[in-house]
Amino acid sequence: MKSKGVTMIYQYKIDNDKGLIECFLELQHDYPVYIREIERIMNVLKQFRSKIFTVVTEENYVDRQYRDSYYSYFSQKYTQYERNCLRLAFFEGRISQEQFSDCNFNLEKIFIGTVVLRPLEVGNIGQTLLNPKKLNVKGYFRTCDFRVMVYGRKLNINAFPYSSQDGETMTCAETVLFNLIYYYGSKYSEYRILMPSEILQDIERESYERVLPSMGVYESNMAKVLSDAHFYPRIYSYQKGFNDILYAYVESGIPLILNLPEHVVSCIGHGEIRSKVNYNSIKADIESWKCGKKTYHTLNTERLYDKFIVMDDNKAPYYKTSLDDIVHEYAEMSHRSGTIDEVKHDDVSIIVPLYRRIFIDAARAESIFKSLFLENEIFLEDIREAYSDKTWGSKKNPYVWRMYLTASRSYRDFKTRKTANEELRLFYMECALPRFIWVLEIGTLKEYLSTPQKARVEIVLDSTSSPYSETRGIISVGYKNHFIFVPEDIWNEEDEEDIEEEIEDEKCTKISKKGKMEVVEICKELGNNFVLTKLFEELYSVEYQQFSENYEIFKDVEIIELLFTPMSITPLIGMENARFVLNVSRPSP
Repeated sequence: MKSKGVTMIYQYKIDNDKGLIECFLELQHDYPVYIREIERIMNVLKQFRSKIFTVVTEENYVDRQYRDSYYSYFSQKYTQYERNCLRLAFFEGRISQEQFSDCNFNLEKIFIGTVVLRPLEVGNIGQTLLNPKKLNVKGYFRTCDFRVMVYGRKLNINAFPYSSQDGETMTCAETVLFNLIYYYGSKYSEYRILMPSEILQDIERESYERVLPSMGVYESNMAKVLSDAHFYPRIYSYQKGFNDILYAYVESGIPLILNLPEHVVSCIGHGEIRSKVNYNSIKADIESWKCGKKTYHTLNTERLYDKFIVMDDNKAPYYKTSLDDIVHEYAEMSHRSGTIDEVKHDDVSIIVPLYRRIFIDAARAESIFKSLFLENEIFLEDIREAYSDKTWGSKKNPYVWRMYLTASRSYRDFKTRKTANEELRLFYMECALPRFIWVLEIGTLKEYLSTPQKARVEIVLDSTSSPYSETRGIISVGYKNHFIFVPEDIWNEEDEEDIEEEIEDEKCTKISKKGKMEVVEICKELGNNFVLTKLFEELYSVEYQQFSENYEIFKDVEIIELLFTPMSITPLIGMENARFVLNVSRPSP
């Protein structure tokens, strides 16, 4: 149904594909130049939660992305192309001309998003911003606030940019680059949005042949474009541990580029936890390692999520798929032979646009966390003892760990709001942290699957540190009744001499409350690093009984949103003396 007036408003009730086709026949009759790839547009509309929606059309819309491509390429052709676009704005339910014009009517509450349609046979869908809350999508993903104006009405929308490739000025690679840079440039002031012609100029400087019409882009060229846009990218080819690295960055809220056989997509999140998770369903994913007569079992939370959310120009926005499925699909399309693992090793990689001051990447952070904590028998045993549960780390109840990168501002804000203990909250308010930190959370399978989800150990790592520093970049370690904060200059030369004398003394002091672990044992475990030895000595030596409470995860948003806050935080329980904690006095054990 079409509403008459200055603003062209269409109202539809879509129950099936036939209704969608009738909808597009009406739009195509009114805008034949712009309604071209009907099947692709239908795939977008099928994602709407509301089957009754209103479309507001804006003819002669100036789209920055298309206008840039028009002047740099399409205007030079013999065939004439329109230089303007058609923009469709979608709203839930039915709204009239009077309601749309009424400034007191809350349009944002029912605003689904906008779709730009370009006057092209291929690549008809231009810049698209759709609110995932209004779509049939469940999962955790990264979005950004955008402001659009529809006939004088300013509207805010939370979305991730999406568009299709036109095959001439932009293939899948350039499209992903544009949308990724557009997202970061809109969200953070450090980055500048690059237009398609600027991206092509960057590629041309590194290329030995013409870039128009586009023949595709190599991953090295994509990384160079990101570098010129003030990112510091890292390229990871598929190898052992690839899934852990991919998941760590996605869990950290960092949209990245995923290279597939003859195709490129952006990965912006992951799906919900696998249904019916129990020991039998995840036993093949549990990692085991032996230390003497004991065997410890650990599980990365990556194994509990088997779907990633990608922006693929061949699919609808926020497409959910497993890595194996999407690799298999594009391997078949490109007639790539071999097993899935062979295809992955040859054709799959990720490009991560990191901030310039993140010096420890996911691979190094995981290596530090594993060597010092996840594969440290003394540390894992002390956790068991602190919580008085010897089943932790067993086959039926493995240690579950989760690693992510976050901004210290978000971390401190969360801690300040959610930490119940007043003294500990003051510490989080006053402590100095680098701009970005890596966080490792350790819990157990039973507690991770419980309601509410919980973690029992939290370790913070400085992302600006060197993996070869004396402290390995460790900032803080905490679990039940134990906590230590590590400033940059934690110990002086006198401390070093003292600890070296302790190491040489065969009658060194017992450091565990039950006297089971000695300094010598820790030194051996840590390669005789006196600083790390001192750190663990201080960590194990004192209990703080007043900090024994449990803490729930940060979950004041719907599941469809992804803020990438800790899966389950038990704030660091206990504090050391003023030498280790900034401006906080030492509590009584």
